Amino acid sequence: MTERLYYTNPELLQFDASIVSSVEKDGKYLTRLDRSAFYPTSGGQQNDLGKLNGVDIIDVIEENDDVVHLSESIVGNEGVQVTGLIDEERRFWHRQIHSAQHILSQAFARLHGLTTMSVHLGDEYGNIEVDSDHVSQSQLDEVEKLANQIIRDNLPVDILFIEHTELSNYPLRKVPTRTGRIRLIKIGEVEYSACGGTHVNSTAQVQLVKIISTVKIRGRTAVNFLCGTKAVEDYCNRYKIVADVSQHLTCNISDIPSKIEKFEAELKEQSKELTKLQKELLPVKASQFAELKMLKNNIHYVVAPVSDLNQKLLGNLCGLVADDISGIAVLTTDKKIAIASSVEQVNASEIAKVLSSELGFKGGGNQKAAQLGASETVDVKTITEKVNIFLDEL
Repeated sequence: MTERLYYTNPELLQFDASIVSSVEKDGKYLTRLDRSAFYPTSGGQQNDLGKLNGVDIIDVIEENDDVVHLSESIVGNEGVQVTGLIDEERRFWHRQIHSAQHILSQAFARLHGLTTMSVHLGDEYGNIEVDSDHVSQSQLDEVEKLANQIIRDNLPVDILFIEHTELSNYPLRKVPTRTGRIRLIKIGEVEYSACGGTHVNSTAQVQLVKIISTVKIRGRTAVNFLCGTKAVEDYCNRYKIVADVSQHLTCNISDIPSKIEKFEAELKEQSKELTKLQKELLPVKASQFAELKMLKNNIHYVVAPVSDLNQKLLGNLCGLVADDISGIAVLTTDKKIAIASSVEQVNASEIAKVLSSELGFKGGGNQKAAQLGASETVDVKTITEKVNIFLDEL
């Protein structure tokens, strides 16, 4: 069993220990120590990184009651004394985000009776899942406000060790099922939770919490959040972007939304006018495509890509081309195909079926017209080959 030094001192970044065992497995060296300050991935918190006797530790895992340190070269043999160094920046981020998670989970429980079902504390942001498939924006705002109030209150974060028989003496957010000696994290008088992770010394060290997004998953709501140094970095980055946009639009930051709304309205009007003009010019455009007609099995046909056209007009253009050549037309944009037939012996929907089955397109139609969609860019050459084969077999 490894003595876990971070249990009592999460600030410890350097320690001495003895190697209990060292084995090679799958090209990696697995080193067990009699004592370690390295935190292994567990409880939603990621592992520490650092060095043992100058050797990079690339992962830290739990195996039964042991902390196992993984490296690409050997640290030493059994009995060798080692000095461990923990990556300070990574450790402090883990302490910030784990304490932030406890504060947020407590706020969700206290304000809205929501239980945290799972936790993931990543390199860039944290995530908690609460037991509701709908959390309103006002609820999120209330939770965030309370969480930041707890942070500003600079409450002490204490580590307690108790026996499981004493659990009823504490207002735990979630009662653990394990027995024996249990480690608790106590945040002032607002939060008590069984936890084996690393935490800050006081809530002020979390700096701030910002909820950035939510996602519905498995009938629950996943809440993504930033805190501490990552939240400050994000704020600085966002402020710079917004300031640049403000300067580009020659307006105050507070006026950016209305400015964008105005541009969107103008763009929508211009798009309508452009579509109107394109519709009026469809006969001219159709005659240009008609000049590309080819002959196969006594049937005139055109297969061609179309650019600079509202996709809603693709079917109309295709029909006009088919009528002009008294044959069939297959026109494509980036990920859309229109098919039209003006001859009885060719059914547009049959061409669509061939292209769907052989090229994976989706859609359908009738005797005179069909439309298909593609998940990838349409290859006009391949479509031309398929249409040629189809006409040969008539």
